[in-house]
Amino acid sequence: MKIAIIRDIKGKKSTQGVLFVNGVHVGYTLEPQHYQDDKLPCVKGCIPSGCYPVKLNYSSHFRGYRPYLSHIKGYEGVMIHEGNNALDTLGCILVAKNRTTKGIQGCKVLLDSIMKEINEDDVNKIPTSIVLLDNWDKIDEYESWFPASIITDTKFA
Repeated sequence: MKIAIIRDIKGKKSTQGVLFVNGVHVGYTLEPQHYQDDKLPCVKGCIPSGCYPVKLNYSSHFRGYRPYLSHIKGYEGVMIHEGNNALDTLGCILVAKNRTTKGIQGCKVLLDSIMKEINEDDVNKIPTSIVLLDNWDKIDEYESWFPASIITDTKFA
């Protein structure tokens, strides 16, 4: 499974992105602000752009399994989970079907769908990875992660 996020809105309280799964636009993301906030020492800001492995692991906070990202220098416990606004990110990545003026909404159905597909791939020994890009400029490096039309389409940019 290939999960791709293009961070397209970097605000003072959060970073928003466009979410693709296996080359299909499925929703949007919300992460901590792009830069570290010294007033919130528990939040380092969103993780660096790059490609990371993803596995389902148990979260005691959510009392269930969630997709965890690994091999992120200086970060631990980064997961994809439910939530609707910047306060819900907890240093992680939120996913949802829609954007709102205050964040995102429709997280449960999308998160369940992503987790089901990760689980099926894991059973079939197919690795799951996520790529995070800070803008549309680097999309050519991960062309196979996006639909062909997105390379020239300005719908999402």
